[in-house]
Amino acid sequence: MSKACDHAGPIAAQCDGQSAALAADQMKFLDLTQDFSLHTPAFAGYPGPAIRWIKHLAFDRAGGQEITMTLHVSTHLDAPAHFLTGGKFIGDLPLDFLIGTACVVDLQRMGVGDYDLYGPEHFERWEKDT
Repeated sequence: MSKACDHAGPIAAQCDGQSAALAADQMKFLDLTQDFSLHTPAFAGYPGPAIRWIKHLAFDRAGGQEITMTLHVSTHLDAPAHFLTGGKFIGDLPLDFLIGTACVVDLQRMGVGDYDLYGPEHFERWEKDT
């Protein structure tokens, strides 16, 4: 059993085929969110975000903006209910469902940018080259 599995903690993980809990001090959290702006692309066929001023500091003593966008703009999580009748909604998912072991794949070295499309061939090439 690996050293990470020797400690108790709040997050369940798979370790050497056995269920174990990892201590927070042994995990590295990676923020996968992308920056949001007017130029953040939406999923194919969906409109991009729009930002409109609704209050102006010079006239209203405070500035305020309205952001309009579909749910398929920028970093997001599709709930199972998005695809499956009777599937769970985001609020029904336990946090542990969203945390686990991962492999970081740097596709930039293959010319894939932040918002480019990528497919299995990119991961197969990365795996072969690594």
